[in-house]
Amino acid sequence: MIKKRFFLKLLSAYLVLVILYTLIAAGLFIYQSNEHVNRELYRKQAVYLEQMRDQADMKLRFALTLSDQMKEQETIVAYARNPQRDYANITSIYNELQKSSNAFRDFGYRIDITKDNDDLVITPSYTITKDRYWNEMGLTPDSNEAEDMGVRRTPKPYEADTLITLTKKVEVLSGSALYFYLSFHERYLLPVLGLDGESAIAILDGERLLAYKSAFQPERKDEVRDNVLPTVQSGKDGLSFRDGLSVHTLRSQVLPTWTFVYVAERFAPWSAMKEQLTVTGFVYVLLLLLGGGLAYWISRRMYLPIGHVVSLLRSDEDLEEKDSEERDEFTFIRDTTARMKRANVQMREAMMQSKVSLKDKLLRDMLHGLLPQERAAAELEKHGLVWLASPSLVCVVEFASYSEVASHYTKEALVTFKSQLQLLLSERLSKEGLCEVFDFDYRRMGIMLQGDDSERAKRIVSSVLMEIEASVGLRLVAALGDPVLAGGEWERAYRQAVQWLDYGVLRTSRLVIVRSDLDGQMNDRFYYPLDGERELIGSVIRGQRENVFLLLQRLLDENRSREAIGGTGWTHFVYALQNTVNRILQQLNKVLDTDEGEVAEALRKLHHAAEDVEARSALFELFERLIGLIHSEQTMLDQTQMQGIVDYVHEHYTRDLSLSEIAEMHRFSLGYISGAFKKHTGENFKDYLNLYRVKKAKEIMDTEKVKIAELALRVGCNNVNTFIRMFRKYEGISPGQYAKK
Repeated sequence: MIKKRFFLKLLSAYLVLVILYTLIAAGLFIYQSNEHVNRELYRKQAVYLEQMRDQADMKLRFALTLSDQMKEQETIVAYARNPQRDYANITSIYNELQKSSNAFRDFGYRIDITKDNDDLVITPSYTITKDRYWNEMGLTPDSNEAEDMGVRRTPKPYEADTLITLTKKVEVLSGSALYFYLSFHERYLLPVLGLDGESAIAILDGERLLAYKSAFQPERKDEVRDNVLPTVQSGKDGLSFRDGLSVHTLRSQVLPTWTFVYVAERFAPWSAMKEQLTVTGFVYVLLLLLGGGLAYWISRRMYLPIGHVVSLLRSDEDLEEKDSEERDEFTFIRDTTARMKRANVQMREAMMQSKVSLKDKLLRDMLHGLLPQERAAAELEKHGLVWLASPSLVCVVEFASYSEVASHYTKEALVTFKSQLQLLLSERLSKEGLCEVFDFDYRRMGIMLQGDDSERAKRIVSSVLMEIEASVGLRLVAALGDPVLAGGEWERAYRQAVQWLDYGVLRTSRLVIVRSDLDGQMNDRFYYPLDGERELIGSVIRGQRENVFLLLQRLLDENRSREAIGGTGWTHFVYALQNTVNRILQQLNKVLDTDEGEVAEALRKLHHAAEDVEARSALFELFERLIGLIHSEQTMLDQTQMQGIVDYVHEHYTRDLSLSEIAEMHRFSLGYISGAFKKHTGENFKDYLNLYRVKKAKEIMDTEKVKIAELALRVGCNNVNTFIRMFRKYEGISPGQYAKK
């Protein structure tokens, strides 16, 4: 009965998790889909309104520019200055207006001219008196408004052939002025409603409605015109919502008081997502069934080891106690394991401490020289290590004879020993001042100590190491680098400590080695300049194999001339190369495991190389394998990242994309991403982007009839001529010719 009750509880818990998970997943999917559809719909509406505004502004700008040019013509000037009517001059103006009207008939506007103290208006079709002209155009002869250049009239609002007239006053002489009447047909200013669904477009002059076109139902059409449009804030750009409608507004760039408005029904997610909801419901049910079956199987499988554990832990006395007290399995396991837990707490804590924390990684980067100086202060403060900015000491601790220890203990046992040793070192040294103890590699530990008194630190560390040797039977040896007096010197102190640990005589006679213990035994004759190391690291990461081997040969030749190969200087040189390998692997988020791997094997050969030829072979083999490792890592990385960049181009090709923007976004250099992109796609970035735009343009022309100017904007080209040249370059014909085919 206990088994059944526990099993049902376990199964119920899993079923609840499955239901909650599927509900959350389905809800997030629907929500994100709705948001995506909303954003895309509003973007299309905004683009449509912007195209409408640009087309209307182009016509307005052209008409105003033409009127400015006409006022400078001799016939116009003569007409304005002559107080009498000169019918020859009037006929010339009439002919000029007629030419302009015929030439720009597709723009849907006309220009009429009159002047002060004259009752005659000159139009492209005839001359007419002002009273008849105003009556025909639906204008009111209001002199105050007629003198205002910005007055617009709407003679017959809401009719199919409404004219929108702009009155423009031009001073010619003192007391003499010309009036240009620029009349636009509403149907030419407002485009065809091209987006799906019910919508309307309008032009406002301040708070006044100039033009209106609607695809709403009749009752909704009047409601939008009479109730929604009067509430629009003229002269402002943006998106707002009123009465279940989305309202886009955009100011004219030619006439500041004009505002273009696009009104559409707000997106209704449930009605538009019926098919999607059906699919989601089917997937939800399927997930529930699969999850329920999986929950049942997992529950059954999970109970098997529980029963097995109980059978292993329980004795006959336990069975009798269970029958009398009716304890369930978990009560028994809890009581039994509580005793075991108390016995293993210290071991578990030691193993947990063996994991590399962010603080340990920071300390390792500091000693490897991988922490940029400009970031050092912020990183130290973040991890509570501000005291390291003041004078401090770097200490490296390792097993006195690692090979002997490794022969007696397994690798897992050594990890446990190291964790316990770190706890002991930290506990003892923290009593003497601020310190940080951290795991460095498979046989070393690092210690950062506050202060610059090397002798005092030597005494403290020596006493702790002797205490550890007496308690656990493991002999450790340590080395203290010269004091670090300024930030950025940690690497120098670490290298010193590692080099000093290499002196066999000192390791057998001292627990802690400092500079005063060397007594002239240090031999720094090896050659390995900092600039040479940087160049070597850069060449390895970039895969420049020939340059790497050239640099290595140069280092060998120089060390041969200094007689460093085969001596103590060679050992120091090899340790310096090992630090270089660690720096390279750090950039791949890898740690050198000196017990496994081809790189580790090559490094061991280099450590034991005694002859010149053997040293050269081992050195070249080490970096050959290192380059191969990096190449395989970078190949996988490049393929994934480059495909992501290509997908980004496909998604945002309508924007003004640049390679430098993408390089900055992905934190690559411009040169690197340029070469990687061409290697991945076979084209340079500009050609690939233009080819993709041409491809999308062809797809649009294959499915719909569209003007070339609009097509250019839709594929991300702001200049029509540039688009035509680009299309002709890749297709051999113009987009117009392609559309005809």
